Amino acid sequence: MIRATLALLAIPAIAAASTLEEVGKPEPETELKPATDAAKRKFGPKDVEVVLRDGSRIRGEISGFESVALKTRYGTLTIPIAEIHAITHGKRGSDKNAVATALKDLTGDDAIASAKAAKVLQDMGSGAVDALFDARAKASGSARARIDAVLKTVLASAAPAEDSRDSVSAAKFSGSGTIDLGEFKLASKFGDLKLNYDNVERIRWLAAGGEATVKLEATDGMRDWTDTGMEVLKGDTVQISATGQINVFSTQSSPDGSNNLNNRQFLGGALIGRFGEDGEPFLIGSEKRLTASTSGKLYLRIYLNDDLLPRAEVAQATGSYTVHATSGPRAGSEP
Repeated sequence: MIRATLALLAIPAIAAASTLEEVGKPEPETELKPATDAAKRKFGPKDVEVVLRDGSRIRGEISGFESVALKTRYGTLTIPIAEIHAITHGKRGSDKNAVATALKDLTGDDAIASAKAAKVLQDMGSGAVDALFDARAKASGSARARIDAVLKTVLASAAPAEDSRDSVSAAKFSGSGTIDLGEFKLASKFGDLKLNYDNVERIRWLAAGGEATVKLEATDGMRDWTDTGMEVLKGDTVQISATGQINVFSTQSSPDGSNNLNNRQFLGGALIGRFGEDGEPFLIGSEKRLTASTSGKLYLRIYLNDDLLPRAEVAQATGSYTVHATSGPRAGSEP
């Protein structure tokens, strides 16, 4: 995370955030299948998995562009697709036409319409930031001053500006900004498809594998599953390691769990995982290497007997586990 202060002419400064970015009871055998042919497969530099806004997933060979232009507030970066690991399409919370209309009213001569537009843009929050900066570069005088006032309010709010920004994870850096791929092609088993970037949530280059680092706080980690955001494909090698310590019911536990925490399926306090929202839980502990038996996101949780979760001591638990996970080529050779 690189934080930069953008000096504005009409106001002292606006802070703009941007990213240039039971141990004795083993898990079921189905979670420990031998490496399959899928684990040995080789992906080309254009083989991707596209996740659409409606949750659909399509794999194939992408075409229609050889590089991606990432527009940031500090310039435009051109990234060859051979170096890209993933593209995440930002949450476009604000309609472009609505933003344009509000900007026109904000900078217009009607004082009442301008005041209303300022409130509309402030409510849009991070979804209007890029358009506001673009408009500011072309505005002058009182129009620029009004834009500056809205920007100051929006950027000072708690909502992170990067929520609405696209992000790119590449071989040598991670960055955020705006990407406009328009329409591109995907050669899939369903035939040659034409996809529009507006309908895309994420594009993952299959040859790159996945990686995630997650901090599990004791109370939240015991009460619910945590989505790591790391996509795993069936047959992928997955490597997971965890460090840290938690304290609950006056008992300390490492990711391997504790014999003093009313154990059932696993030792209480142990780190467990699953693939997908409905996957079968398996023990991770301090370290785990396995072959994924199904595709889906990796979810993590700190195990505790369900009978104990409602007790007040759980809310008073302290400590955390830091978990690092890799999959596919990033995890190295097969288990």
